[in-house]
Amino acid sequence: MATDTYLQMVSDMILETGLNGGNAPSSIEGAEGDAAKVAYWIRISDMQIQRERIDWDFLWSREDASLTSDSAVVPSPRDDNQGDEETNEHTVLVNSIAKDRLAIIDPNGEAFFPQYMAWNEFSVMYGYEAQAPNDYPSFWTIRPDRVILLSEPIESSDMTCRYEYWRKPLEMRTSTSTSRIPDDFSRLIVVRAKIMYAEHEDAPEVDVGATSEYEVTFNQMLSVHAPEAEWQRMENSDQMLQVETSATVMRR
Repeated sequence: MATDTYLQMVSDMILETGLNGGNAPSSIEGAEGDAAKVAYWIRISDMQIQRERIDWDFLWSREDASLTSDSAVVPSPRDDNQGDEETNEHTVLVNSIAKDRLAIIDPNGEAFFPQYMAWNEFSVMYGYEAQAPNDYPSFWTIRPDRVILLSEPIESSDMTCRYEYWRKPLEMRTSTSTSRIPDDFSRLIVVRAKIMYAEHEDAPEVDVGATSEYEVTFNQMLSVHAPEAEWQRMENSDQMLQVETSATVMRR
């Protein structure tokens, strides 16, 4: 995760472009005029880079969800907010390539791996009749409404479900927010924002330099933080399915 704050990246871009008379705002919340434009470009740039791939390694995470007795539903991950943000919707990306990466773990640390079953088959097998509770369900699936289900409800109250997933891109909102993009490549956010500025303000000289720097640095980030080529999301293919699970996180 980047250590440069949202405000620092806005200040860097203003320094490099001379926008807003070269004066950085004291806060994102108080930004006006050109400073507000820069804040917008930085925020959108960050989100676009994070969304270039759903499987950046810095978006990867692992969840240990406590299973509820007599329930076959696996609790959705709770994705931490940044700072003192208010309610925020988060989306978890579960790539089908990781369908063998779900385990039921008992109190002794022993792991059992149920098999993945496609929803259309699972719903016929397990969706219409109640199943007898079992701490070691045979199958699991992802429902069309993006909920992970087990074939049999959990019998005990001390079992854990562990699975891997890719987090959604997290939007920077406050002055102290930081990007999910690792610090060694957070420069990309400013450079991409400069490209957006050049397009908006018709500044071809800025576009040429920023585009060249962006292409070199982005390719470097691909080589460091992207998985192998076969992990890329493929359009019009059910081989690499993108599944989303929404969870609301409250910050008090």
